[in-house]
Amino acid sequence: STQSTGIFYDPDPYNTVVDGDTEFVRDYFMMPDEERPIEAYSPWLLRIELDRAAMTDKKLTMAEIVNAVHEEFDTDLSCVVTDDNAENLVMRLRVIKDAKDTQADSANSDAEGFLRRIESTLLSEMKLRGIDGINKVYMREESVAMVDASGKRTKKEWLLDTEGINLLSVLS
Repeated sequence: STQSTGIFYDPDPYNTVVDGDTEFVRDYFMMPDEERPIEAYSPWLLRIELDRAAMTDKKLTMAEIVNAVHEEFDTDLSCVVTDDNAENLVMRLRVIKDAKDTQADSANSDAEGFLRRIESTLLSEMKLRGIDGINKVYMREESVAMVDASGKRTKKEWLLDTEGINLLSVLS
């Protein structure tokens, strides 16, 4: 779950104009995951602040979210996140420009529209965990009648009820 999202014009990825992000952005670019020239980054930034309570409740880490973003969008996005222990859990996404793209104005407007579509996908469609087709799982304990050598007795068993089905994926 997210606390807030926003799209900002932030032309220098190394020195952000967004208050509160300066320190962790500076720290990230001291030892980045990938070396890219500043021209490779779109000036448009999608900033998502995540809800710590929801992250803790679902036992999600920032690394898992970054991995899901990279799986979904490959290398078209730069994803810079805060540490899991940071006061505010922030994810910053930028479009990585194609090296062949020479029309900066067209790329900028395309990047802003692309970020809006990404925002919509991230907030409503992207799967972070689980199995496709199963939306929710409920656990319940039930008494089951068993017949053994001494006669009949009952035994407690845990059962899983699901909202949705995908037996093939569950069994594989």
